[in-house]
Amino acid sequence: MNKESNRATKLRILQINLNKSVTAHLELINDLLVAHWDIILIQEPYITYFSSIRTPNHFISVTPMSRETLDTTVQSTIWVNSALFTNKWKILDIPDTNNIVAIELKGDYGRLQIFNIYNAGEHSHSLAMLRRHMQDNQNNQQGQQKIHVIWGGDFNHHHPMWDRDKDTFIHKKSH
Repeated sequence: MNKESNRATKLRILQINLNKSVTAHLELINDLLVAHWDIILIQEPYITYFSSIRTPNHFISVTPMSRETLDTTVQSTIWVNSALFTNKWKILDIPDTNNIVAIELKGDYGRLQIFNIYNAGEHSHSLAMLRRHMQDNQNNQQGQQKIHVIWGGDFNHHHPMWDRDKDTFIHKKSH
């Protein structure tokens, strides 16, 4: 199998939360390994003073379609490697949110929908919006081609068993 046919059968996805850090964002952009990814799902990207999100060369930035109409910060973006032909993928509209962005790829495998989700820790609005989107678009997903779905992101749901004992604060009453 040559390099080109191998690339066509494997999709390389990186998911990362940059925590709004300019340092982390610039390190990712300038890392030569970034070229080894087909799709990069970013939560909490660094947004410049001019409200832009820097994107590495040879990538197409996909931001929520509501970006210009909502008065909230973009918390989710997708970088698509320009080696993926634009006639093989499209942006999916998830209205009224800057926390979810999605694309759909088409190929011999059917359709692959990739959702990048940022869910704030203090509420689950993004998950409710995603549930509503999936229900509203259920009719579009039946029939023609097989549909595969990937959800990536930062869900900010943590379970106490995931923490180390020394990370847990125990309040002791004094008598």
